[in-house]
Order: sequence, then structure tokens, then C-alpha cells
Amino acid sequence: MSIENLAPDWMTQERKMIYESALKMFKGWEPKDEQWRKNGMIDREAWEEAGENGFLCASMPEEYGGGGGDFRDEVAIIYAQAESNQSGFGGIVHSGIVAPYILHHATKEQKQKWQVANTSRLSL
Repeated sequence: MSIENLAPDWMTQERKMIYESALKMFKGWEPKDEQWRKNGMIDREAWEEAGENGFLCASMPEEYGGGGGDFRDEVAIIYAQAESNQSGFGGIVHSGIVAPYILHHATKEQKQKWQVANTSRLSL
């Protein structure tokens, strides 16, 4: 099933571009998937690629390193991940649970230090 069959009202042209870009990235990871499953995690390069492409913390404020979007942007990425059957990417937990928790409960200094979407510091 493709995104055209599911096209909800919130799937704007911009979000469709996010979805298509994310889908391309996730499908490009297919050759590594078996090894990642054996390792129990994806490799750092893939995580950094996701961050460089804006697929980490798409809904976080730009001032903290995020994309400045909202949760619908995250859902476009989640749709792409689901369609590509890429189960090892932890972006949903990172961007949809952990980063918002930090955004809403950390001090301003902690938010600036951690920059919730900063891919060079993977340990929030």
C-alpha cells in the first residue's frame, strides 16, 4: 500500500516530500538491515544520515536543533519507516518520546546543552 492510498488531510505536499525522502533513505538501508538485526542496533552512520536529512526531531523547535515542524512531520517519517519495514531505526522513540520530554521538562540550559536534535551527541 502506498501513501497515495492513505492520503489523510494533513499530508500536505511538503509532508509528502518528507515522506518520500525518508522512504528513499530507509529503502537505501535495506542491504544493511540483516547485519543491524544481528547487532541489535543500526550503525552510527545511519543515525547521523537520518539527522543530516532532518529525520530526527522534525517537530522540535529550530532553536534546539530541530526541524521546527509538528508531530504530523514525525508521522510522515513514521509512515516511511513502516512502509520500508525498517524496524531497527529508533527515531520514533528518540524524536516522538525522549526529545519532547526533554523539551517540556528540562531547564533552558539543559536544552541548549543537549540540543535535542543534535546528531553529534547521541547520548541525551
